[in-house]
Amino acid sequence: MRFPRPCVVLLSCLLVLGAAAPASAAGAKRACSSSASNRVPVAGSAVAITGTLSSSVRRKVRLERRVGRRWVAVKTVTSSRRGAFRFAAPTAKPGSVVLRVVAPARGRRRKLTCASVNLTIRPAGPETAPGASAPAPAPPGPSAPPAPADPAPPAPPKPGPGDSFRAIYGVAADQAVDPNHVAAIRHEIGQVNGWYAKQTVGSVQPRWMRTNGVVDVEIVRLGKTAAIYGAGDFATARADLIAASPPAAPTQGTVLYMDVMIAQQACGIASADPPFVYIPEARCNNHPTTTSTFPSGGSYLLAHEMTHAFGALNSCSGRGSGHVTNNDDDVIWSGPGFLDFSNITLDPGRDDYYNSGLCGDIINSRYWTKTSDPAS
Repeated sequence: MRFPRPCVVLLSCLLVLGAAAPASAAGAKRACSSSASNRVPVAGSAVAITGTLSSSVRRKVRLERRVGRRWVAVKTVTSSRRGAFRFAAPTAKPGSVVLRVVAPARGRRRKLTCASVNLTIRPAGPETAPGASAPAPAPPGPSAPPAPADPAPPAPPKPGPGDSFRAIYGVAADQAVDPNHVAAIRHEIGQVNGWYAKQTVGSVQPRWMRTNGVVDVEIVRLGKTAAIYGAGDFATARADLIAASPPAAPTQGTVLYMDVMIAQQACGIASADPPFVYIPEARCNNHPTTTSTFPSGGSYLLAHEMTHAFGALNSCSGRGSGHVTNNDDDVIWSGPGFLDFSNITLDPGRDDYYNSGLCGDIINSRYWTKTSDPAS
């Protein structure tokens, strides 16, 4: 995949409550409905603005916020064929935020305006949450005997290799093992899984090989030098890894990290069925760290490539092949300009490759966990 140098857009604003839309818009509002997943969120949390249009065709839909007496555009997406749309609301700072969704007039299609949605964004700290007060301390009572210790919980089951991903730290023949690399890879996998859990139905996430609940990261020494891998391609690294450490099952997926360059013009490469992700870290300076938060460090790249490895975007969907170009906050977006790093989303609008109902819908992949439990 290719994408331009990251340009992080920070959305931070304190919005004032606006007046209701004029009565003349009432007819249009009946043709557009929207709602918020949480009207009293904590600052920085994910809030989805979803809804439908009465028209059963794809059309541009714009999320707007009220600033004083004006409506200011926040994001534009394309609705699904059934008129469904989805936005992520800006929740960076505490305060009152008024949002609405508009489908602009185009040709014979009239303008549709949804009723406004009011959000009350609470501070992140519990000590400053609106209305929070500490309960009065209870009077001291007689000391009670200590409760018996709970038995230690059983270790989580270890996922089988079939339908699971394995994480590999590949080391070229002339490289020394970085003692911090395993922990960094494990940390960024956790960041990416946490992001997926906020995006998916049922909070499912990629299934990884684990021991006692911790993601396994295998160190594999490969036979060629870093320079040879740097002058090679995806096939070179994959073939050498499979020869040195073959998958434990035909359906086991692989994510290979190597601190090398690559001849191809790509920061990372992925294939599907079974999934294989290759991240040549030196190509775009996407080195994993133990302190990153999604989408920083190499976490965005991992999410991008794993979404491809799940099978997105399959050409059989009729929505393109490989990447999308209709929403610049889509995790597999590739288009003009810059990716919107402030709001990276798994298939905004649910109309391309996740829960879209189209051919190749990755919601049906066997590589998701069965429940929100990462070990399921």
